[in-house]
Amino acid sequence: MTLSDAVLPDAVLFDCDGTLLDSETVTVRSMTAALAEQGHVLTEEHVARMVGHPWPRTRGLLVELFGMTDRDMARYRTTMRRTAIPLLGDPALVFDDVAAVLDQLTEHNVPLAVVTSSGREHLERVLDLAPLRGRFDVQVAREDVEEHKPSPLPYATALQQLRRLTGRELARVSVVEDSHAGVAAGVAAGCWTVAVDRGAGLHDLDHADLVVQRLEPSHLVPLHTSP
Repeated sequence: MTLSDAVLPDAVLFDCDGTLLDSETVTVRSMTAALAEQGHVLTEEHVARMVGHPWPRTRGLLVELFGMTDRDMARYRTTMRRTAIPLLGDPALVFDDVAAVLDQLTEHNVPLAVVTSSGREHLERVLDLAPLRGRFDVQVAREDVEEHKPSPLPYATALQQLRRLTGRELARVSVVEDSHAGVAAGVAAGCWTVAVDRGAGLHDLDHADLVVQRLEPSHLVPLHTSP
C-alpha cells in the first residue's frame, strides 16, 4: 500500500537497532560470545532485560547478574566489539519492509530522523549500509541527549531539530519502534507511535498506538497530532 499525498505524515522518526535492521540478532550473538568467554551463560531472561537498552542500564545488569568488575566489563566490551563489527557490515540486515517504506518516504520528501540509545560510532556504522545511506535528515545518538528512552527527550530533540531544519511546524509526526522503552518514549513525546513486532517476544509493545508485524506506509499516518 502506497502513501497518498493527502495523508502524508509531516515527519517520521525511526529507532535504529531492531527497527531499521536486525542488529539485535548481532547483539545477542556478540553478548553470548562475550559472556561465554568469562564463563557466563546468556539466557532468554537475560536477553529480555538487557537488549534494547542504553549501555548504563546494561552495565548495571551485568554487575547485578554476573558480578562483573570494571576489568571484566572492559574485556566484555572488547569481545562484543570484535564480534559485532564484522557482522554489522551485512546490508541484508536491513528489514526489507523498512527499506521499501523508506523508499516511499524519500520519494515524497518526508523529513526523516533516526533516534537511538546507541553511541554515534555504532549509528554511523549502521547508517553506512547501502539501504540506509543518506536517508536521514537528523540523527540523534546516545551522546546527543542527557536522558535516554523511555524519556521522551531523544524524540523531542529530533523533532525540534527537524522543525528547525524544515522551518515547518510538523504536527503529524510518527515514531517507529520495536522496544518497550522506545514505545514509551515515542508516546510520551506525543507522537503517533507504531511498534513493529518481529516475533522475538522480547518486549511488551501493547502501549503503542499501533502494533504491526511488518511495516507499511499507511501505518505511519497519524490519527492524532504531535504537540
